[in-house]
Amino acid sequence: MRQRGCKRDSQRAKRIQDLRRRIESRGGMAAVGSGLPPEIEEQFLRHVLACELEEEGGPPLLEQLRSVGVEVAPPDELDDERLPAKLREVIDGLATLRVYLSSTDHLSDRDLYRYLWKDVLPQPTLIDDDPRSAWHYGVVGGGSDEDIAIYLRYYADSEERARWATDFPDMDIPTQERRPFDRDRHLPRPRGAQGGGG
Repeated sequence: MRQRGCKRDSQRAKRIQDLRRRIESRGGMAAVGSGLPPEIEEQFLRHVLACELEEEGGPPLLEQLRSVGVEVAPPDELDDERLPAKLREVIDGLATLRVYLSSTDHLSDRDLYRYLWKDVLPQPTLIDDDPRSAWHYGVVGGGSDEDIAIYLRYYADSEERARWATDFPDMDIPTQERRPFDRDRHLPRPRGAQGGGG
């Protein structure tokens, strides 16, 4: 019995080494914190290789939504009356796939639907079988100047805004504004998550 365990450990170590080599050969970083159990390290490295480096990245989310019974119409095919219900169906379908959204309160229903159609649903996404795993799309998480301005205007609290002003004294910090929509706190969240999106 002990020999079989050693053999499995040796095979896992070889797989981990191969995953690291493949990640690094593509310019990725395969650094993992010490003390991580080998089975978790292997799973993490597979995730990095499959998702972040888009090797066998999985089908687009649009296809995966169809597999759970959600048909997604192009934005221009939905009138203002039908769009909110379809948006909710898409958001709930994504949650079924363990894909969650945040920072949506600055967008109208139509703008959010367009964003999902153009930027999120076409993405090849590997949904793994682990029910504890989840994908997260922060709508203003891209790091562009526009995303930063939107974040500072609608989502950053006073302390964060002050920190940005100190760290980037040449930056024009936008005036803080109330979010025009109240959606984030009603969005589905992973099990065990606390608080609202944002």
